[in-house]
Amino acid sequence: MARPPHRARQQFFNVAQPQLVAAGLPNFVDSRFLQLFARGIEQPMRITGAEGNGVFGPQAAIEFYGRGLDSPYSDTEVYWFVVGDSPGKRIHEQPVLEEGGPRWPSFLHTVEIKQRTTYFAALLKENTDNFFGALVSSTPVDQVLKAVDLAPTIIDDVKLEVGLQGVVAGAPHDVTVSVNGAIWETLTSPARTKVRSVHESLPISSMKVLTPLP
Repeated sequence: MARPPHRARQQFFNVAQPQLVAAGLPNFVDSRFLQLFARGIEQPMRITGAEGNGVFGPQAAIEFYGRGLDSPYSDTEVYWFVVGDSPGKRIHEQPVLEEGGPRWPSFLHTVEIKQRTTYFAALLKENTDNFFGALVSSTPVDQVLKAVDLAPTIIDDVKLEVGLQGVVAGAPHDVTVSVNGAIWETLTSPARTKVRSVHESLPISSMKVLTPLP
């Protein structure tokens, strides 16, 4: 079993067979059964330079998209590289479109605001690190969600999701959410509970498109 180095960055990585052998991988294993894991979940990867019979020799390498750990304590993620007993997950290659063929003009993308500016130590709940964003009070709070490189022609509506965490115990919280000045809805959070609201079809006409500076 071999383990690639710790990965704190976010990019496409290439790890050569000699590096993996130096970390403990046996020589000349069957490349079909190589597997990559992060936090117990198998990750897809690409095998390059394997010999004709599938042997993972000195000219071979693995390629995978690695991400750092999203945690307030560390940004280091550990990837485990093993020889399994079944074929591993692979990154599938798509054929190159020939000149003049159909091309997708756009694709769906998620933009998220996940702030870590406020620590709430009194919130005793599982599956949370107790870090939250801006405080909401009687004073309105603006949250700017920037989406860059928008497609010239947008057909689908926008899906918007808002999450709030109550702080004061024993009192409900009513928060009015507005999008670009237009009232969207009012969220009610009983005491120290977390509420989430999802709007599946927010008209694109309600969005403000900002022209970037040259």
